[in-house]
This record gives sequence, C-alpha cells and structure tokens, in this order.
Amino acid sequence: MMSPEFLRNFWLEMTLHRWVMMPTIQLVLFFIIHTMGGWSWLHDATRLTIVALGMLWGVRLAGEALIDEIDNRTWDQQRMSAITPWQMSWGKLFGSTVYVWYGILLLVPVFLFSGLMAGEPMLEAKLILLLSGSVLVQALALLMSLLMVRRMGRHRRSLSNIALIITLFFIITIGPFYDEYFAQFNWYGLAISELVFMALSSVVFCGWVLLALYRTMGEELQLKHRPLAWFSFSLFLIFYVLGFSPVAGGGVLELNLAGAFFITLFLCYVMIFIERKEPLELRRFQVTRGQQGWVAASVHLPCWLVSVAVVLVLGVLLQWIDTPKMGFMETLLRVDQVVLLSLLFLLRDIAIVIYFNLTKQSQRADATAMVYLLLLYLLLPMLFGAMGMTTLNNLLMPLLTTNPLTTVISGGLQLGVVGWLIYQRWQRNYQPLGSNKLGELSGD
Repeated sequence: MMSPEFLRNFWLEMTLHRWVMMPTIQLVLFFIIHTMGGWSWLHDATRLTIVALGMLWGVRLAGEALIDEIDNRTWDQQRMSAITPWQMSWGKLFGSTVYVWYGILLLVPVFLFSGLMAGEPMLEAKLILLLSGSVLVQALALLMSLLMVRRMGRHRRSLSNIALIITLFFIITIGPFYDEYFAQFNWYGLAISELVFMALSSVVFCGWVLLALYRTMGEELQLKHRPLAWFSFSLFLIFYVLGFSPVAGGGVLELNLAGAFFITLFLCYVMIFIERKEPLELRRFQVTRGQQGWVAASVHLPCWLVSVAVVLVLGVLLQWIDTPKMGFMETLLRVDQVVLLSLLFLLRDIAIVIYFNLTKQSQRADATAMVYLLLLYLLLPMLFGAMGMTTLNNLLMPLLTTNPLTTVISGGLQLGVVGWLIYQRWQRNYQPLGSNKLGELSGD
C-alpha cells in the first residue's frame, strides 16, 4: 500500500528542476571522467558517487526527517493521523531521501555497465552491499532521530553528526572487504567469500534496523508490542557473532555460552541507556501483571529487562558448567568468577540508572547516571592508582582477584544500598497508586 507520507515528500522534493538537474550533472561529470581514464575510472567514480549520495547525504536527510515536523509543530498531528506505523516508517525513510535514491537509481545501470566493460568481478555482490548499506545507515539515522524524539520530546541537529560519524565508521569497516574477491571467512565451518558475506550481512542487519524502526514508530503512535523482536535480535546477534569462534573440539559449548553471556551483557548496557524508563510505564507493568498476569503485562515489559533475564539465565548455566581453561586464563581464576562478578555489578549499574529515572524530572537522569558510572569505573580507579591504593579498585568493579569475596561483598552492599534507595523512592512517589488506577495509567 502506498504511503501518504511518502507521496507528500515525493511531491515536495521532486520538482521539475530536480528531475533535470541530477541526470545532467551525472552525465557531464561521468563523460569527463570516462574521457580521462576510461571505464575503470568511470566505474570507481560511480561507486564513490553512490557512497556519497546514499551513505553521506542520505544519512543527513534521513537523520533530519523529523526536524521540519517538530519545528513546524506538525509531528503531533501526524501521530494522531490514521497512517500505520509501517507506512509512516518507510514513508519518512524513503520520502525524505527520495531525491538521493533518484540519483542512485540513475547510477545503477552505469555502475553495472562500466563494471562489465572494466572487467570487475562480483558486480552483483558489490551492488547489493552498496544499496543495502545505504538503506542500513539511513534507517539507523532515522531510528536514532526517532529515539531522541521519544526520549526528550525534541530533536537535536547534532544527532545527525553522530549518525554521520557512525556512517563513516561503517564505511571504514566494510571498505577493506569490497575488493576481497578470493579471501574467505570461516563462519560455522563454512568458507564464504568476504565480499559475499559482508553483502549478505548488510542485507540481514538492514532488515533488523527496519524492524526496529517499525516497532519504535509503532510505540510513538501509541501501539504496544511485546519485546519478542528484541529477544529474537539478541538470539540472532549471539548466533551471528559466535559463528566466527575459532574454537573446535572439547569445551565448545562452555565457551559459546561465555560468548553469549558477554554479548547479552553488552546489550543490557546498550538498552538501559537507549530505552525510555518512565516510572508510570513500570507501574503499568506492575499493575497489569498483578491483575491480568504476565502475558498481558508483557506489552509493558522493557527490552532491557528481557536482556537482564537472558543474561541471568546464561550466567546460571555457566556457573553449573566446568568452564575450560584457555591460555592466560590458566594462570588466573575460573571464568565463572568473572560471570558472577559481572552479573552483580551489572545489577548495581542498572539499579543506579533506574534510581535516577524514578524522579519527577528525569530529563537528565541517564546523563547523571552515566556520570556516576564514569566516576566508579574511571575517575576513582585513577585516583586510587595515583595514591598507590589500587587494591581498592576491587571494591568498585568486577576485577579478577585472588580474593573475590571482598569484591562480591562490596558489590552486594552497593546493590543493596541502591536497591533500598529505589524502594524508598518508589514507595514515596508511586506506590500510593492503587490497582484501581490501571485504566487511568493506560490512558483509557
């Protein structure tokens, strides 16, 4: 179904002047380049132009797609319209960048023909990588913009600069694989061309980002979803990353579990800062769970809590399994000590973030929590190091020590103190809301 948002952007962007200007500039530019260097130069110029249009200019346009609506105070009207989340998502993504994609579509035949004339191999994989990579970074820029609007109610143009930095990192990362025709990745024992693998990976991650954009747009349009998509992405990311594990033979299960544990641990920290942590949303989850059960309450379940549950399960499994020693680990302690301490301090860090978000004015809660975590993980250890008291660092972070009991007790005490503070703040500000307030909290 055609998106009204896409049509609106199409008619605003695609003026007669723009219809003519893009092919004219490309024709003159490529004629000069072909005259100077032949088909090879033309092919390289076409590739660089696709990157410039799709991954640089397109990212800037997609990242600022919401600015005009917010500045003109029309975003609230669009949210109240009958446009579905999917129509709004792809309409804004491809509508705001429609002129960019017009230029890219004109370049595709030139890219393929010049590549054939220059004898470039694997043109299909290269084209897929360029196009899917462009969609990936543009959708990521729009997703970051939407998350900023959801969290703060406004948009900052500086966020587009962050999206551009991420795009440059993406280009630098995949660039070396673009001309790797014969080099291969060993992924789950399968020998796959690096170029083909990166192209397929770009397509798959592009799909995940589009799904995240759709789900986030749905939440912005007041549609609730269970966090099944995030859970599925977590499992996929674990499966994807562990495919590069070089370990074979005994201990594969234990090491893969350890890898899955630390991947999920990383996702916990990502989501606790990205996702909204509104106290009323937590209260909705609590009240709905008490009245209608876990299934009905799962629509209010935050994604970071899903990741915490997964990392706890993986941690318990690792504690029950004899983790094999690997290289330098033989001279240190068992990996399960790392798992135990990581779980303990993860819960402490999450509790710190939650505590600052349980305020009535929580606009800077995450930034405040990040300052405190920076103090615990960087500034205080540097201070202790300068004073020659590095052993005190064991009280602040999950370090491997010959006496882990001290670190466990310290982490447990910190978690207990922050948990008590959370309980007191929750009781004072939100517990008086009785279960009969469910309808009011749900906006019914």
